[in-house]
Amino acid sequence: MASSRYPSELYKWMEPFGMKTIRMDEFCNQFGFNLKEMILEEVERASARSGEAPKLSEDIELISTTMSMTKQVEITEKFKTLVGESGEDESKAGLIPKKMKEYLDETFEHGWQVVMVEGKYWMHFSHEPFTSLQFRYNDYICLVWRTPEN
Repeated sequence: MASSRYPSELYKWMEPFGMKTIRMDEFCNQFGFNLKEMILEEVERASARSGEAPKLSEDIELISTTMSMTKQVEITEKFKTLVGESGEDESKAGLIPKKMKEYLDETFEHGWQVVMVEGKYWMHFSHEPFTSLQFRYNDYICLVWRTPEN
């Protein structure tokens, strides 16, 4: 580890584990992550690496994400469905973020934030690991992320 660029930070980070191999459950317990979610994330990312994961629709422009491809596809397809259901009705379009949040909270646990904009935006935010997605579909930009509930 002496050749590490940041040896003191690395040693400090590894300290709770000793210098042994870190098991996933130890890692999750130490940092407050949900073990089931991390295992699912690992499976989904392995699926993407092997080419077995679904692909984003061509009409989705990915802006930024930390999510697995599987979750990206699920979420963007739900958004497209909600946009389609709202049609040209502005009042129905205004309900899309609410419906999207309800879907995310029910599907991926509570704590989701949803923003839908038209045009430019700037953001700086914190989120739980692997739970941030920003994309464009038609005239809308959708931003979703999950924050800790506590």
